[in-house]
Amino acid sequence: MQVQVTFRHMEPTNALKSYTSERIGKIERQLAKESAAEVILSVERHNHMADIKLRSGGVNMRGRESSTDMYNSIDRAIAKIERQLGRYQGKLRRFTQPPTAQQVALHTIEQPDDVDGQVSDRNQPEVVRTTLVDAKPLTTEEAIMQMDLLHREFLVFVDAESHHIKVLYRMEEGKLGLIDTAGDEPIGNA
Repeated sequence: MQVQVTFRHMEPTNALKSYTSERIGKIERQLAKESAAEVILSVERHNHMADIKLRSGGVNMRGRESSTDMYNSIDRAIAKIERQLGRYQGKLRRFTQPPTAQQVALHTIEQPDDVDGQVSDRNQPEVVRTTLVDAKPLTTEEAIMQMDLLHREFLVFVDAESHHIKVLYRMEEGKLGLIDTAGDEPIGNA
């Protein structure tokens, strides 16, 4: 397994790097053969933060923890990933590497205000930021699993059956919403 450790706002030490690699190596046997981990260790004021992103066989998992001790933060972040693995172990066995993702552009649009704070008809909205997002072919069940593993508010994906772009998002009270962009033509070579 490839483990990349990045240090932010702190001195890099071999002890922390080897400890992190050793702890991640213990859960390697539960993962698919092609696995990679990205670890960011940082310090802000008195908080030691460990952010671990793990990719295994097309599934992404994330554990982020903060405490007053870096070793404790690493252990707690890995414990989160182990709980995620336990919860989704059966699904991970069935989950195969999806075909390559398609890129979808997400635009952030801003409506300019008039001088006195009122919106004017002559001021047109403008795109202030465009972000390219990889929309992987997934079933709705796999998309829900990915959202839970990554703790995201929304997920853009291509439906594996219909080949339409869909957006899964969190609503109030823990419910999920699904936007289906079903059009005349499916995305890709269907």
